[in-house]
Amino acid sequence: MILFLFLKQEVGATKANEVNVRKVGILGTGNFASAIAQRLALAGYDVTVASRRPEDRKLTLRSDVCLSSLQSAIHLTSVSECLERCHVVIVALHHEHFTSFFTPEVAQKAAGKILVDVSNRSTRGVQPSNAKLLSSLVPGAHVVKAFNTLSAYVLESETAGGSRMVCVAGDDAEARVVVCSLARDLGFECQESGGLESAWQLEESVLTVFPEWRVAAVIAGIVLAFWALFAITREHLVGTTSWSQFPVKTMNKVFGACALTELALTYLAGTCAAFLQIYNGTKHKRFPRWLDAWLKARKQLGLLAFGQAVVHAILSALLLSPTYVKSWYAPDALRVIVPVNQTGDIVVDLSKAWMTWNSELSLLVGVLAIVLMGMLAVTSLPSVTRIMNWAEWRFVQSGLGYVMLTLATSHLYAMSLHKWVRAGLPIILFRLSFMSIVLPTTVIALRIITLLPCVDNYIQRIRRGWERKTLSSSSDPAHGAENGSTSSKQAARTSAEVKSGASLGTGPTVVSNSETEARNSQTVGAETLV
Repeated sequence: MILFLFLKQEVGATKANEVNVRKVGILGTGNFASAIAQRLALAGYDVTVASRRPEDRKLTLRSDVCLSSLQSAIHLTSVSECLERCHVVIVALHHEHFTSFFTPEVAQKAAGKILVDVSNRSTRGVQPSNAKLLSSLVPGAHVVKAFNTLSAYVLESETAGGSRMVCVAGDDAEARVVVCSLARDLGFECQESGGLESAWQLEESVLTVFPEWRVAAVIAGIVLAFWALFAITREHLVGTTSWSQFPVKTMNKVFGACALTELALTYLAGTCAAFLQIYNGTKHKRFPRWLDAWLKARKQLGLLAFGQAVVHAILSALLLSPTYVKSWYAPDALRVIVPVNQTGDIVVDLSKAWMTWNSELSLLVGVLAIVLMGMLAVTSLPSVTRIMNWAEWRFVQSGLGYVMLTLATSHLYAMSLHKWVRAGLPIILFRLSFMSIVLPTTVIALRIITLLPCVDNYIQRIRRGWERKTLSSSSDPAHGAENGSTSSKQAARTSAEVKSGASLGTGPTVVSNSETEARNSQTVGAETLV
């Protein structure tokens, strides 16, 4: 009997909590508050919007709530009544108003409640975070940081652009679970981001503008400036090419050289990391910062290379005529015999101009390279990557990636090799086509070296945790016994290896220092395109 009464009380308490959770309060009546109130009402929640002046905000709230059917499901009350009715309260206020809003009386009534901070800062690098500030003002509440990565437009419209991932951070595990459930009910993906200390990073991430593209943009800018200066000097300052041909003819060569160079740099990063691991004899030594940043930028660098390759292909199609690329077409011997006493016009048909075999081969491998680059770019999209297993992803990004680089390099060889042989040294050193082929050829040669069984087996042993013993360590009899435990400890803080950072063609399987060692055993030998 006692057990029955106890279970009855527990079930009753659980139902009461569920009913209480379905009631959500919102502090504030701004655009974000109105948008999330509508979203909550559509999801079946009982919404209470609180304001310090509810009578003044009643008309504003009614005009903001577009659907008249939802106006009855959204109640506008005072702050005190909202805190009394709801266990989960969304704080839709600017952080500047936290201090004046949460007076000691309000803080006392908010004790034990789940306060969801959705605010963001206007400047970077400010400490503490808004969530920490709110937690200090209301020490008895369970403060959770969430929904700050969403905009009011995303809440109001399914077609609006912007992130739909809700990151949840809070010190109370049960409060995080409640907020995650709330986010999923609203139709968003949810990700737990740890304790309230992570709130600062969530607020900081909203203010950053493409941070992962900075290194790639700098590299691409340097490459573009170098080849543009080289082409201008070679074609216009030293050569006889007219400046009127600079926008299309000259820049077409520049974009082609930039695409091939950036593609080679994308793969070279992983190869350098592999040789560095061979030199160190271990995978547990962190890469230098410059190499770590390079590894992280491979995806973006590959995308930039793909974009420039597309521009190069379009411009080449526009210039495809004997007038611009005379060497691509077979010369036609024209013989005209004028009859004696001919007084009329003689019409000669010059429209038949056939391309040479090396020109057609160059176009073929160039088109194939562009198609493969597009495939690699598509498979790097998050929505596509999710449905691929590791073997499929590695085959596309690593196997097809190097095939694509080889085809792109062969495109230039087929087009210009006969010219280099005819010109000879040192003339070819001043030609853009020859200088731009050096780096990708070197990358392919290094890749072939890493594929040799003796080298590849050595790299795989290192990536599986084997370490090369030095003379000092081999003389220590205790070193062998300690090696296993040392490796397991170092594995927890290891930096970089394995999966090649999802970029447009990245060399031998290596990731940056930020990747976890837990994936090392699964990601041996991949490169990535985008």
